[in-house]
Amino acid sequence: MKIEDGNLFVGYHELAFSLRTEGFPIYAILSKNVQKIGETTKRPAKYFLPVDTQGIMTEYHSNSGMVYFTVYPVDHGQIGRGIHINEKNNFSLAGISDSLRRVIANWLREQGYPVMRKYNEADIE
Repeated sequence: MKIEDGNLFVGYHELAFSLRTEGFPIYAILSKNVQKIGETTKRPAKYFLPVDTQGIMTEYHSNSGMVYFTVYPVDHGQIGRGIHINEKNNFSLAGISDSLRRVIANWLREQGYPVMRKYNEADIE
């Protein structure tokens, strides 16, 4: 994956490895909210990134019904290493910067997902 001219470029099989993993949402993490920018595909793809994109997040649902997110921090146009958060660990946000953690935790709550207790209001506000 790379960012160029305000777009996210994804190569073959970077975010989807089979027909089963195609069609899951890709999000831009902004300074105050999370915005869907497209869906995963096995083929190369280009996604428009809003100006204040601070991270990229993918969503995946396993065959057993578990929900997984991978967060890729964005810093000065460079994409960082993916950080996995999942339902099995109560969506622990360990390893994610404070600015991204606030936005993601609030968005997860809005979507109805349980977020670890230590990421409640006192830590998020």
